[in-house]
Amino acid sequence: MTYEQFKDRIVTSISERFNEDTLVSINQVKKNNGIALDGLTIREKDINIAPTIYLENFYQDYKSGSTFDEVMREICQVYERNKLAEDIDISFFKDFEKVKENITFKLINKEMNEELLKEVPHIIYLDLAIVFSYYMPMEFVTGGESSILIRNSHMELWDATVDDLYNYAKENTPRLLGLHLRGMFETLEELMGKENMPQEFANPEMYTPIYVATNERKTNGAGVILYKDMLKALAAKTKSDLAVIPCSVHEVIIITADGKSEDWLDGIRSSISYVNETEVDARDVLSNNLYYYYRDREVLGICS
Repeated sequence: MTYEQFKDRIVTSISERFNEDTLVSINQVKKNNGIALDGLTIREKDINIAPTIYLENFYQDYKSGSTFDEVMREICQVYERNKLAEDIDISFFKDFEKVKENITFKLINKEMNEELLKEVPHIIYLDLAIVFSYYMPMEFVTGGESSILIRNSHMELWDATVDDLYNYAKENTPRLLGLHLRGMFETLEELMGKENMPQEFANPEMYTPIYVATNERKTNGAGVILYKDMLKALAAKTKSDLAVIPCSVHEVIIITADGKSEDWLDGIRSSISYVNETEVDARDVLSNNLYYYYRDREVLGICS
């Protein structure tokens, strides 16, 4: 079965499972870095917002040996876990006073998102762009939260400026999304379990301090490098300049950099490009550049 046939059969099969008042459709959805995905929506009667279920991975499961019925069951389970329990009154979104306290920011790659940046308010930052979302915790959605990317049309509706968005976002983002900053060895221990840690990591103080930084949701968390005084405080704690590695849009790795050679920095730069090409989902790539925080100047720049 080709991918196009798979999508057609999905729509037909889903439609047969719901009543005739349910609208089932597939639309292309633009994601980060210019990636477009096929999003399935199942919109039941009297419910004005529906979750989007992306089909590419389900087709890969089918090609890898899952039966069509198994794929269908999984799609239906995803829908049941994420569907709304009731209709939402979204009229509040027209009023800037009612949304401003939930405006947050995130970082994306500037060059890879040129088309998107024509449609959304943004601030250029190094080789990146700061874009804005409305963070919407929703207790009536399983999973508990969602967000809406703020577009130019919203700005016009609100009669707001980019500076307005940034001023609120720099206060709201740490408050709503938090900061998750842990040493690399703590992170490995969390992932592997203390009993499974390699013996050579038994004395982490012997190694260069390495930190993993993201937000508490661990989604679109690279923006924590914009938090006021976060890098300044870490540099003061470690008494060192910092090398900041953009692992993805979701997190960064921060390494103390005092005393490190140009060859050491060059090696990290090369590894960033390699990892982005071989390990990171294309939607999640943030940058191929290494960043450097200069403790004396209290500024982050591209390490050249």
